[in-house]
Amino acid sequence: MYSPDSESNKIIYWLDAQDCIVRVSSSWDTFAQENQGQDCISQHVIGKRLWSFIQGSVTRLWMDAVIRYARISGKLVEKRYRCDSPTQKRYMIMRVIPHTADLLEVQCNLEQELPLKTRLEFEAASVRIPRLITRCSICNRLKHTGLWLEPDDETLLSTMDCSHPIKVIYGVCSDCQEEVRRLRCKGTNTSAQLPGAKPSSVQSPIR
Repeated sequence: MYSPDSESNKIIYWLDAQDCIVRVSSSWDTFAQENQGQDCISQHVIGKRLWSFIQGSVTRLWMDAVIRYARISGKLVEKRYRCDSPTQKRYMIMRVIPHTADLLEVQCNLEQELPLKTRLEFEAASVRIPRLITRCSICNRLKHTGLWLEPDDETLLSTMDCSHPIKVIYGVCSDCQEEVRRLRCKGTNTSAQLPGAKPSSVQSPIR
């Protein structure tokens, strides 16, 4: 049974001052394997910079804004995003918690799961082709005829061959980009301290 408070739903990693991943939580590998992310298990990510695993310049800009604000303000930053599996819509919440000037804890917690209408697998295109669908890296919606729609929207399903992985270009939709602009504005309230967003009880890798 799904439980938002379950430790198995909390994916945590720590970044040093150079944005290198220095440690991950015990649930990391299980989550990666369940989501066809064998290339992202702990032995392949520890010691590497976070940016090696984020595709698309706009997506990197979004994540960079969140991380930089947490470092500069010294406060927790909370953002919601999606990390769908081929069969489930996975609603996640990311909390970036600065411990010291050299250490950030990033909690990625699963809040809710809902079934997709049909199985959908996506694959990042190696070459940017105009006719390819753009997928938002944050909310997982797809751009179709100028509109950002849910991946299992009937209009989209009628135009896609779901029997094979769907090649997409990764980017960030206008709504998610607006969140970054607000975060960058002086006096933003995005980083307010939130209850239940305390640092993990897992021992920090740096003291």
